[in-house]
Amino acid sequence: MKGIALVGPAGVGKTSVGKIVSRILNCPFIDLDQEIVCDTGKTITEIFAIGGEPEFRNSELAALTRVTQETAETLSVLATGGGLVVSPQSKKLLREWWTVVFLQGNVETLLMHLSDEGAKTRPLLSGGDDLAAKVRLLWEQRRPLYEQVATYIIHVDHRSPEEIAKQLIVTLESDNDFVKSFLKGGRGSGAY
Repeated sequence: MKGIALVGPAGVGKTSVGKIVSRILNCPFIDLDQEIVCDTGKTITEIFAIGGEPEFRNSELAALTRVTQETAETLSVLATGGGLVVSPQSKKLLREWWTVVFLQGNVETLLMHLSDEGAKTRPLLSGGDDLAAKVRLLWEQRRPLYEQVATYIIHVDHRSPEEIAKQLIVTLESDNDFVKSFLKGGRGSGAY
């Protein structure tokens, strides 16, 4: 049974959309960053400060592996971190065990969603003055990686999280037999 993993850059709305989708499907929502914090006992910022990005990616892979094993028999919705796709092992796990939805937004949309405070809690975006340049660079580097791992791509520009979630459900329902049977089986609310 494959769960639904949301990938995309910081600020695209993975957590907001994921919570709505999980409510519609009446299944668990998992925020991978929160799982990393629980597993390590450290904030994301602390992990980066102690061991840099390599240490964080190792913690991220460990959390993804655990979550994948724990949810293998149930439908769940997973919001991933924006950089998960830089790890070949994480990409492999996603492709094999999850239905991956790439939430795609342009840089302007991402910047609108990333308040100054929100950027400060994301180590690769914090520090320095040019948030737009950092977001643009990460977007250009990671976009091909998101596309490689994606089962589906949903465009988010000029749309609310509710609208995005509804389109995601309709897309999955029309193309994914598991989600269709899940909704028809009465376990999901189907109210969207």
